[in-house]
Amino acid sequence: MSHEIRTPMYSLMGMAELLQETSLSEEQLEYLETIQKSSRALLGVLDSVLDVSRIESGKMTLDTAPFSPDQVFQNVLAIMEPVARQKGLVLRVESGLDPRLRLTGDSFRLQQVLLNLVGNSIKFTSRGEIVILADSLASHPLSGDGDSPPTLEVIRLGVRDTGRGIGREEMEHIFDSFYQLDSSMKRSGGGSGLGLSVSKKIVELMGSSLRVISQPGEGSHFFFTVQLPSAVAPQIEEPQE
Repeated sequence: MSHEIRTPMYSLMGMAELLQETSLSEEQLEYLETIQKSSRALLGVLDSVLDVSRIESGKMTLDTAPFSPDQVFQNVLAIMEPVARQKGLVLRVESGLDPRLRLTGDSFRLQQVLLNLVGNSIKFTSRGEIVILADSLASHPLSGDGDSPPTLEVIRLGVRDTGRGIGREEMEHIFDSFYQLDSSMKRSGGGSGLGLSVSKKIVELMGSSLRVISQPGEGSHFFFTVQLPSAVAPQIEEPQE
C-alpha cells in the first residue's frame, strides 16, 4: 500500500518542482506553494501511519550502528531552525554531552523523535524559545578489550519550550493517536496528531518512556532516558619500522 500511495505523490511533487521553474504569476506561485506544502504534509502523515502500523504489528526494529549524538542535534537544528525562525522563535541545543561522544544505536529513530518533539513545540509556541536538551546521567563500564573498553551511557534527552502548556485533561490524551491539543490545527492542516504517539512508541521500543512536565501558560518539557553503549573508535595500527 505504501508504494501505491508514494509513487503518485512523488510524481505530483516532481511535477510541482518543474512547474516552479516556469514563468508564473505571484498568485500562481502562491497556489503552487500550497500544493507543495500539502504534498509534504500528506507524505508526513503517511510515514506516521506506517510507523504506527509497523510498531503495533511488531515489525519495526531498531538499528545498531555507531553515531554521533552531537550530529543528530545539528541535523535537527538544520531542519527545524528555519521553521522556528519563521515564527520568531529561537531554537537551540543545550547539551552536557562530550561533542566527541559516539554511541551505538538507531540515530534515525532518535532523530525522528526529536524532530517530532521540536515540531510539536514550534506548533504550540508563539514566542520565546525551544531548547533541545541532553545530559549524561551515568556511565557504566562494559567488558571489552583494549585501552578504551566500551561503556553503557545513560543519557536524558528532551525538548523544552515556552509555549501554551498543557492542561490536566489534555495531559491524559496527548500520546493518543490522532489526538490534537487544538482542534483548529486540524482544520488548518496543522498536523496529523500522530507525532507524539509515534514518538512515545519509538521511545518504548528503546526501553524507555516519554514523559512530560507542563502547566498551562508555562510551557512544556518532554523528556526520556536512553541507555546506549558507546562506540569504540577502531584502533589504528602503528606502521612498523
